[in-house]
Amino acid sequence: VSGLPTPDVMWYQNGRMVHQDQFHKMIVSEKGFHSFIFEAVKSSDAGTYECVAVNRAGESSFAVKVEVIAKEHHTPPTFIFKPQSKKVFEGDTARLECQISAIPTPRIYWKRNNEMVQYNTDRISLLHDNTGRICLLIHNATKKDAGWYTVSAVNGAGVATCHARLEVATHTNKPVPAPKQLRVRPTFSKYLALNGRGLDVKQAFSPEGEFQRLAEQSGLYESDEL
Repeated sequence: VSGLPTPDVMWYQNGRMVHQDQFHKMIVSEKGFHSFIFEAVKSSDAGTYECVAVNRAGESSFAVKVEVIAKEHHTPPTFIFKPQSKKVFEGDTARLECQISAIPTPRIYWKRNNEMVQYNTDRISLLHDNTGRICLLIHNATKKDAGWYTVSAVNGAGVATCHARLEVATHTNKPVPAPKQLRVRPTFSKYLALNGRGLDVKQAFSPEGEFQRLAEQSGLYESDEL
């Protein structure tokens, strides 16, 4: 600012005069440059600022708008629930699941036996939602998928890591025992017709057959005499 006599300079925020404090400084250089300095910007510092220079000869001013973008609050990743060790059979689908809380959303890395897991394939995929739930999905599990799995969540505020073991077992086919054969011993007279040559159904269940059997047992024989 220049003028004769030297003008007085004042600062206004949204029409209200601003005074110096521990967070706001007003500095004038030897060449007459006026500066308004924010030591620690807060959201309340946003608004329209006007610089007004006044002397006996007149007044001059200019205005500038200041916007303050809120800084995102960062929190390091923490596990709401951790992945659990599991056992599956070959050919089954294995699911290693966990839930992580963090701001901003962390990057997720999975390792198996300290080697990076290649997902987004036809067999292995990584699923997640906006609640922080994460699932490593392994279709058609094989023996090569077994081992220690490590999941790491990383953002600008920190890192969280957890481990779980996946065991892949082989199906075993148990022999089916042969059915026991039942032996039936005849106990009724009608079943006496059952012999080594088979069952004579006609003789066993006909009245003539029953009479003939009784006749043979008692020694009776056919005769024309009464």
